Amino acid sequence: MSKKADAQEETVVEDPAAAAEIDDYISELDQQLGSLGEGAGGGDDDAEFLANLDLASIKDTGFVTLVNGQYYEFIIKKAKGDKAKTTGNRTCKLVLEVTEDYPEAGGVIMDTLTLTPPAMWRFKSLVKATGLHDEAGNYIGQGYGSFVGCRIGGKVKNSPWDGEMRSKVDGGFILPKGGQPEVAGDYDTQSSMPEFV
Repeated sequence: MSKKADAQEETVVEDPAAAAEIDDYISELDQQLGSLGEGAGGGDDDAEFLANLDLASIKDTGFVTLVNGQYYEFIIKKAKGDKAKTTGNRTCKLVLEVTEDYPEAGGVIMDTLTLTPPAMWRFKSLVKATGLHDEAGNYIGQGYGSFVGCRIGGKVKNSPWDGEMRSKVDGGFILPKGGQPEVAGDYDTQSSMPEFV
């Protein structure tokens, strides 16, 4: 064995907790997709496995990748307060549905606003775009749910996320093209929208 291979071998540390986590993940995938079989992962078994996949039973996320840099209008379908997993900072998570004015109508994107002093300007732009503010500009809604059904606009930016391109609003939110805050009447806020991740 070469010196380089010896050095690499010495740096490998087996972590039982990580191995257990990987085993749990594989078990979960097996349950979702069915058993992969003994010889899965190479050879002739792959063709049989792929031929027997029932992709119709796999739930589509509904997320779309929009045209980078283009202005879109959205209806806020879900709004939820949360905390960032790494920092513990408060966040506002939004699921935004593309309006009927665009070829991607009905597709959704997700955006997360961090509610810290340096980033609060994005939340302020959301409040202003939805019209949910008093004369001083303070939020007058009743929790995050007050945003649901509001129509907003924004320029889209695409970024890699979890191995694929995801769209979100680039910078702040703006009023719809009509120039006035709008709330969609009788908008179905309980339809099957992606869950927050």
